[in-house]
Amino acid sequence: MTDRTIELRFSLDVHPLEAIKRAAYRLSGHGTFDISLDGRDALVSVSVKQDLEDRALPQLVSQFKSEVLDADLRMSISAETEGLRNTILSHVFSKTGLTNNE
Repeated sequence: MTDRTIELRFSLDVHPLEAIKRAAYRLSGHGTFDISLDGRDALVSVSVKQDLEDRALPQLVSQFKSEVLDADLRMSISAETEGLRNTILSHVFSKTGLTNNE
């Protein structure tokens, strides 16, 4: 670990790996995110891009943590509302005649 890198640990019992990957992708323009697994934890090595100042690292880490939480909550909400969304879409498409085999 250098002064331009911080390692974070996320419990996979709290945050799914997909949420961590989504957050890393969303912030990939600002830094690099190396993800590895250690049992039921995800280790994330966060580094700022070379053209950014050293003081940008704490801000990037803070943004990353927020993005992980945001991605996790979006995934939870999506899973919780999937049935309702499918019902609404089925109803809408049933009115168009696109689902009928006429």
